[in-house]
Amino acid sequence: MRDTASETARLARAGRQAEQVPSITVCLVTHNRPYYVRSCLDSLRVQTVGLDGFDVIVVDSCGTPETGAALREMVATLPNARLLRVDRPGASAARNMGAEHSTKDFLAYLDDDALAMPDWIERIQEVIQEHAPGPASSAARCCRSGRSRCPTGGRKACVACSRSSNGTEAASSAPRPSPPGLSPMA
Repeated sequence: MRDTASETARLARAGRQAEQVPSITVCLVTHNRPYYVRSCLDSLRVQTVGLDGFDVIVVDSCGTPETGAALREMVATLPNARLLRVDRPGASAARNMGAEHSTKDFLAYLDDDALAMPDWIERIQEVIQEHAPGPASSAARCCRSGRSRCPTGGRKACVACSRSSNGTEAASSAPRPSPPGLSPMA
């Protein structure tokens, strides 16, 4: 005999999964390292969810004009990518700009010198669907820093910290750990 509560929860999760796949924006911040960005974008180009399964925001953080030109060329080859520039130095300012310009449900940060595994986006979506963050997670709180305001302006749930705004674990019991370089914000 099956446990009816766990069976009901399993069916509810399956129903939510069939309803909607979480939308993801990958935010890639760089400062004068187009040679790394090329490889990083190439790893995103082969994601199992396809290029229409996520967006990419590349943020040029105070790069030289030559870097800007190289990034424009690279981003132009990806239909799901766009390039932003921030003239204020620092990774935080660039990441915040990426978060502000994201229109998706969740934001995944990827370092410019990192390579995403081919199923990286798919795995992020699976963890989000499995844990099905509800409405309580729409107002974000960054639990790593303890700040009450998230860089996304509270528009998205904080997945990087593995907590939703109500303090419950959102993604920490995922069956597989996130790949190195993963710092998704939502």
